[in-house]
Amino acid sequence: NFLIINVDQQDAVVFVDNNYVGNGFVEVPLQIGQEHTYKIECDLYYTESGKLMMTDGDPVEKTINLRPAHGFINVNTEPEEGAIIYIDGKKVGTSPYKSDKLASGTYKVKALMTMYNPVEQTITVTDGNTTQATLNMSANFVNVTINTDADADIYIDDEFKAKGAWSGRLSEGTHFFETRKDKHRTQYKNVNLVLGINETINMKNLEPIYGFLELRSNP
Repeated sequence: NFLIINVDQQDAVVFVDNNYVGNGFVEVPLQIGQEHTYKIECDLYYTESGKLMMTDGDPVEKTINLRPAHGFINVNTEPEEGAIIYIDGKKVGTSPYKSDKLASGTYKVKALMTMYNPVEQTITVTDGNTTQATLNMSANFVNVTINTDADADIYIDDEFKAKGAWSGRLSEGTHFFETRKDKHRTQYKNVNLVLGINETINMKNLEPIYGFLELRSNP
């Protein structure tokens, strides 16, 4: 008679009497009146095995739903999304992140983002479940606003930023601010930025370094 095994995972490997017979769906002729064994293996699922007695008549059918040995992780980051996500040291995507199947167990999840301190958390994945993880990142920047002449160029640490006014984020510590304008004296200022304290920097109007020449002739 025939033994028909239908597994819900089409890539599952099926063995009958310790012999490989196919993947997912198999139909195998077996001697009736004898006991036979079967085993189904699949990555990220628990192995299923058993015994059965083949009888005469209609084919013997078994439908097997494998039990998951995996779960999923959903990772969000606060106060902002877009952080690079690593799982056990491997870059996997950016937040908000939804993982593929992961073998049940514990993982180290890390988030990296410019202007934020790295954050790492140990996450446990359980069979058939989705673990929600929110990584709270602490800021490593100061909000800075600079005002100057409308036509003056603003440089920070010798890098051009804008003309007239600029607002943005800078890392903590000392930064070198300049405002430049053709035929005017450049203004300089060193400012030590402290986390948690927003900074507004008003640069003086630039002083001209040109004058006028008046010529008279006689007669």
